[in-house]
Amino acid sequence: MKLDLSKDKEKIRRYISKRIKDYPAYVNDGPGEDDDPIQAIMLGFYAEQGGDIYLVFDTRPGKNLDGNWTLHIGELTSLDFPKWLDFYEKARDGNAVTLVLDDGTVKKLKYSVEGEGKSVDNDLHEELNTYFAEMLRRLMCELRDDGTLAKLPLRNDAYFMIEEFNGRYFWPEIKSVTTKGRILN
Repeated sequence: MKLDLSKDKEKIRRYISKRIKDYPAYVNDGPGEDDDPIQAIMLGFYAEQGGDIYLVFDTRPGKNLDGNWTLHIGELTSLDFPKWLDFYEKARDGNAVTLVLDDGTVKKLKYSVEGEGKSVDNDLHEELNTYFAEMLRRLMCELRDDGTLAKLPLRNDAYFMIEEFNGRYFWPEIKSVTTKGRILN
């Protein structure tokens, strides 16, 4: 199976841009008060079990690294990628898979599986999650650098995070968020 993250990255870019454009037009489906400026942009993902990304805007002041964004997963905040789940299942079952990264690099992957009905271990899940997460991190950095994220009503110390639903990837390091704060400006 072949999965092209460069195509998925562009689909996610369009989704995030639309959410930003529509932001004042609807009630914020995220932690905090609707009228408050955004403190954190949470971009979560769950490639392994669902094939989804989640974009949640947190308007609570402070560095709220409490996972509350996961309580706001819904139709508005989610974008589905069913091929991600298929890719994961094939890789986890020890089948050869091909992953095209967002920069065009091609990775041919085959993980060994011990025994029938068993899957790859957690280290290999983390490796696979890193491919997805790094694509999302680079996309968010591009959106920050080109001014797209600045179109939102942001607090001066706003930040964004990338988090895998099961905690197998988290960026930036929590220490960076709590001490440096501003990752957006």
